Amino acid sequence: TGTGNLGSWPGANGQSGIAAGDEICQNLAADVDLQNAQNFKAWLSDANTDASATFTSNGPWVRLDGVVLAENRQDLTDGSLNTTLNLTETGDYIGFDYAWTGTNHIGGKRPDTCNNWVDTSQSFNGGIGRLFDRSGWTAAGYLPCDSNYVHLYCLED
Repeated sequence: TGTGNLGSWPGANGQSGIAAGDEICQNLAADVDLQNAQNFKAWLSDANTDASATFTSNGPWVRLDGVVLAENRQDLTDGSLNTTLNLTETGDYIGFDYAWTGTNHIGGKRPDTCNNWVDTSQSFNGGIGRLFDRSGWTAAGYLPCDSNYVHLYCLED
């Protein structure tokens, strides 16, 4: 978890923006010995990139506990998941918390991306999703970029 400046997070390894998010996800997956850790990406959009366009896989996407989130790409971007995305890479369930996304309900970019995920000033906002909400998982408002303890969604591509 961290602020809207993803390059400041542990595991970013000098990257910034969406690249930092991907690096963080790959490191988290590797830390718990997930297969294909190098294929994990952050579900993030910025001013130039739709989150859905960064994924080439057609799914399915399944939580670590075996529950299917989305059967395929269309299911991932139809506005609602099959279940909540509130399980960490270590198998812990998270309650009422949020994830940076900058992404609308169909996987496209929103205007609030903490200046492309490099800013922590209160003058910028970042689009968020609710970990506890199947339909608001990717688009549920925004927080100031200096907000701390906001998660990332990490999905295998």
